[in-house]
Amino acid sequence: MPDTNAEAARRIGQSRAGSAQADQSQACGHHGCCSCKTRQIIHIALLTYANCARGPQKRGGPPIIEHMFENLDDAGVVDAITDAARAQNAMYARELAAIGELYARRAPADDADRFNWAVEGYENVVAEVAAALRTSRGRAAARLHYAIALRERLPRVAEVFARRAIDFRLMAALVYRTELVEDPGLIANLDATVARHAPVDAALGGESR
Repeated sequence: MPDTNAEAARRIGQSRAGSAQADQSQACGHHGCCSCKTRQIIHIALLTYANCARGPQKRGGPPIIEHMFENLDDAGVVDAITDAARAQNAMYARELAAIGELYARRAPADDADRFNWAVEGYENVVAEVAAALRTSRGRAAARLHYAIALRERLPRVAEVFARRAIDFRLMAALVYRTELVEDPGLIANLDATVARHAPVDAALGGESR
């Protein structure tokens, strides 16, 4: 008797599964249609993306981002913009410092060895940076260029950048406008002078605009 009951239950389960599959097949017109499964997967992915995009929510209320500035007046919102921009500058500075450190660890210490390493070795570092940032090799190469300049030629400017006193565009302009200077003593003087006056220029809306 137990075996008979188990067999009956198994048949009932198969019958229900077959009915569900038949209903799905009739809905799309094809038995075991892959496109139906694909649409279901895409639907689930879109719902997941939408939930992530909304971010954390208050229980029974709208997304938290809508309440982020509700306790701030207009001046407070402007201050929030300024703080976010300065935090972004600090993030860029840390990123370039890390890229410069990676370059220093990969590059040979001897100048002759570094000259021979410069082609393939440099490109390998670019590839590492591109993979880390999930960006193109061209953008990674530009980041590496700035990182090397700040580390080896403009360390004082790098400090000002890390203190969030200047933004990325001003830093890039300083690197570009000092590239042709080859004398170590002159570049050191320029580095110190530019770092001293750069925050003033940024406050006046110079190159950072």
